Amino acid sequence: MRKPIYNDVQRTELMKNIYVKNCTSKSISYTPDAKIKALEMWRSWESVRQVFENLWFPWYILNTTIPKKCIYRWNKITQKHGTKAIKKEGRWTWWARYKKRDISKMSSKEYIQYLETELAYVKEENTLFKQVKKNVPPKSERFKIIHKLSQKGHYIKTLCYVAEVSLSWYYCFKRRLNAKELIEHREKSDKELIQNLVLKWKRRRGYRTITMLVNVSWIKMNHKKVYRIMKKYGYLAITRRRNPYKWMMKATMEHRRMKNILNRDFKTWKPYEKLGTDITYMKYNWKNLYLSIVKDIISGEAISHYLSANLSIDIISETLKKLHKYQENKNVSFEGSIIHSDQWVHYTHPDFSSWVKKLWFIQSMSRRWNCLDNAPTESFFWHMKDEIDISECKDINDVKLYIDNYIYDYNNMRPQWNKKKMTPVEYRNYLLLEWTN
Repeated sequence: MRKPIYNDVQRTELMKNIYVKNCTSKSISYTPDAKIKALEMWRSWESVRQVFENLWFPWYILNTTIPKKCIYRWNKITQKHGTKAIKKEGRWTWWARYKKRDISKMSSKEYIQYLETELAYVKEENTLFKQVKKNVPPKSERFKIIHKLSQKGHYIKTLCYVAEVSLSWYYCFKRRLNAKELIEHREKSDKELIQNLVLKWKRRRGYRTITMLVNVSWIKMNHKKVYRIMKKYGYLAITRRRNPYKWMMKATMEHRRMKNILNRDFKTWKPYEKLGTDITYMKYNWKNLYLSIVKDIISGEAISHYLSANLSIDIISETLKKLHKYQENKNVSFEGSIIHSDQWVHYTHPDFSSWVKKLWFIQSMSRRWNCLDNAPTESFFWHMKDEIDISECKDINDVKLYIDNYIYDYNNMRPQWNKKKMTPVEYRNYLLLEWTN
């Protein structure tokens, strides 16, 4: 955008001149008489400054380059199209130059070609009227008609004349069309790669996970590009649906509640220092299956889990037994570590408290009706329910095997964006190595 040239005082002074038609802060519109007189004086070998001073223009106000450009432009128009062209309002545009050509002066061959082009354009335009339902189609649609007919052998210049659009506008549209086709051609291989990953995981992986899976190979792709392609072709992950049961049923009789020692302080740099545990349910054959899990908060690794068809206290005992086996296999000490849960009846049970003390845990509980205090474990359940499909399983044993495979893939095969793009097991080993050093 051009900067303002004339202030208000200069504009009022310029508007007093009879040869000024209009004056804005950026330009001056001259009358036709001023243009003709200026050309006559300039052609009689007077300088540009003398020409404008003879027409009573204050030279100290005018920009030194603009008057010279005006004289050259007026001279060029009169040489090509005569003095009548300069008397028209505004500049001598492409449309006035093109309409200068008289159809009656065309040869018979040119006239037949013109009529054929006009007939082909009108046919295409009539078909477009039925789709658009407008009297005059927009320029973008007219450009498409010109592009379509030009491929059939019609002249582009004649088509632009019939469609009443500029030739330069059409070529600008064509450049953009070619650029768009080039981008789509470049994205074809990337689209196929992303499409295969999306279909493999049944649209249950977001753009960040897809980016990390793509970058595992030699192809390097930015997450913004992956998001753009997934959004463009409808490959975005299925958004999670809210649980129809807002709150899970709580036991009326509470045994013993512990303090909220964790207090949403999920940050730590030592694995196994803060663990979260919870129970969720899944629908299978019109029945509920219950999954208990213990998760390391810092690494995101699901350390122990157990699937049961009922909600007895055994679901907790079996989970802790698996946790004890994990402790012995990995030679890990849980002394001083925090295990955090909600206030469900299983976790307020005296047996659970005694089992936790045997493993040297410090027990912590969320506040009443506050699931955000145990957000990392709840987040795992949300993702798991979005991504699994147990409807194809034949019986409960198949469901157990399916859940075991999912948790194994989650721990060992799935990189996470906020964990240095590592899997939970890789991130846990990385933190242990950092902690020992």
